[in-house]
Amino acid sequence: MKQLWLGVAVLLVLLALGIWLTVAMDGLHGEIKQEMTQAAEAAIREDWATARTCAGKARDQWQRHRRFAAALLDHGPLEETDALFAELEVYDKRRMAADFAAVCALLAQQAE
Repeated sequence: MKQLWLGVAVLLVLLALGIWLTVAMDGLHGEIKQEMTQAAEAAIREDWATARTCAGKARDQWQRHRRFAAALLDHGPLEETDALFAELEVYDKRRMAADFAAVCALLAQQAE
């Protein structure tokens, strides 16, 4: 009987941990999605200061939480996200608004 309750306790701990991780990842990715959406809209208006600020916030947040995400997620999408952020820098330097906005939209979709 003790083994049954021990098993139930372990399952409850795993369930609570899974719920907590889901909420934490949703919060992180939700903020990145919001910043990237704002950056895309600003780029379309060619408001480069706002676009750069929003994209920078999203990138900083991504870098701060990348190790945490890498421990939980598949590495393919993580590497793709890193590549998209690198692409974003090129479009920012060349002031290519349509391409910048498109990559921002891709990053927002990836975060979702």
